[in-house]
Amino acid sequence: MEVDEQLIERLKNGEPSALDELFNRYYRRLVIFARTIVRDTSIAEEVVADVFIQIWFNRNQLSIKNVRPYFFRSTYNRAINFIKSSDGRRTLLQQELPTDEKIKNESFFYQTQNEDSAEYIHQIISSMPTRRRLVFTLARWEGFSYDEIANMLSISSGTVQQHMVLAMQYVTKQLSKHLVTHRKTKNV
Repeated sequence: MEVDEQLIERLKNGEPSALDELFNRYYRRLVIFARTIVRDTSIAEEVVADVFIQIWFNRNQLSIKNVRPYFFRSTYNRAINFIKSSDGRRTLLQQELPTDEKIKNESFFYQTQNEDSAEYIHQIISSMPTRRRLVFTLARWEGFSYDEIANMLSISSGTVQQHMVLAMQYVTKQLSKHLVTHRKTKNV
């Protein structure tokens, strides 16, 4: 399997198969990430597709050192631009809240965790403020370092660390409440 940097070189040479390989590696994770920003799967898919289209059209000018952070930063920027647009604001205001079934089908937590716990954890994470949710997602789900996240979101590493501390405190507190409630109902 080729490393990402080799694929970028092939992409610069106009090889569509290199774009296909990068798409297959990153598309799903980028859609999940974009969805945390725009809160709609179809819009997230469009955002990510636009990122790949722009990469293809600008392939001759690409100077990417770290592919993975580049893709996440590009997705973040494109999603924020969508939200800032008048169409984006209108769409977000009109969209319906996702159903539990829709969240369940889209979240990779459901592939790796107990279904009840995963649903509750997803609800907890979804209820966090946007920036904190993004930091948490990038750090815990995607494995980015605090410095990488700070660079992607144009914030300081200290701010990233503060968001993570608050996110972990919040998740822990909410899970504790859930466990206490769950034990009480189980014992009754």
